[in-house]
Amino acid sequence: MSAPQTAGTVFSRWLSAEVTPFLRESGWTREGHVFVRAAGANAGLIAFRKWKWYNAAVCRFWVEAGVFSPRLAAVEAALLGVPIPERPTLLTGAVLSRLSSLMGEHEDVAWTIRQNSLAFELEALGVSVRDELERLVLPFVADHLTDEAIRDEMLARLDGLGRLGLVRLRGLVEDLGPADRLADIDTEFAREDARRAAERADYERAWEASEAADVAAADAAMRSAARD
Repeated sequence: MSAPQTAGTVFSRWLSAEVTPFLRESGWTREGHVFVRAAGANAGLIAFRKWKWYNAAVCRFWVEAGVFSPRLAAVEAALLGVPIPERPTLLTGAVLSRLSSLMGEHEDVAWTIRQNSLAFELEALGVSVRDELERLVLPFVADHLTDEAIRDEMLARLDGLGRLGLVRLRGLVEDLGPADRLADIDTEFAREDARRAAERADYERAWEASEAADVAAADAAMRSAARD
């Protein structure tokens, strides 16, 4: 006796029928819910992510895209003291974006598949998803497939990279240039360090104030008990 159909199994069959053939025509291969396309040493990645709270009746998912760069993966591995990934992964993707960001939406854009979704509903969903892949996701990946393109994209948003992003970017610029942007990156490192120091100082002040308030409250309680 076969296992009962769940929304998750419907999602997997839908992905095989409505998305996999479309992406394979463009040279993508499938690994589970992730599609990979090699581009020299780098690789484009498109992932179909299921919300962690999906259940047997309902499965919601969104699309995330990125580019894997072995050069940047090696920089990150050295920084964190971990092995270099043996295969492309979004966890160390150099450029990441959810479809919602590409669409200019402030909230996640997710689709829903139900345990009892009808065939025409799944086919219509396939059309919608393929349209967004063709309109936004595939061009985004194509525009960022080289390390030079990744470098340019990161330089354009220098003040929002965070420390790990700055480490990645500095490695790229050291290898690829332009050398005159290293000073800008180091300036941003200093700003990031100052921001972190300020946040730590604020936290420590808040902690000390909380401790002082607790001590004062305990002293007041003891004085009140003594008077009683």
